[in-house]
Amino acid sequence: MTGAKIECMMMCMNEKEGNNTQPFNFMSVAKTARIFKVTSATIRNWFNDGKFPNSQKLEDSLILIHVDDINAVRQSEIAKRTAEIKQLQKTI
Repeated sequence: MTGAKIECMMMCMNEKEGNNTQPFNFMSVAKTARIFKVTSATIRNWFNDGKFPNSQKLEDSLILIHVDDINAVRQSEIAKRTAEIKQLQKTI
C-alpha cells in the first residue's frame, strides 16, 4: 500500500471522528514502531493483544494506531520504569 493511500485513509478516519483541528490522529505501524524503538511485528502483536483499543484495522495489512493509545502506552511505560527505579533505590 502506498504512503499516499495510507495518508488518505488517516485523513478519512480523522474526519470520521469529527476532528479537523489536528492533521492526524492515527499513525502507521511503522511510525509507531519507531516511537517505541521496537519492530513493526511487536506493534502488531500489541494491537492484537488489545494494547491500542482506539486503533483501527482497515484492511488485512493496514492497522492505524491512534495517538491517544500511543500516549497511554508511553505513560504506562514511564510509570512502570519509575516504579522500577524507586524499587532499585530502596535496595541501595
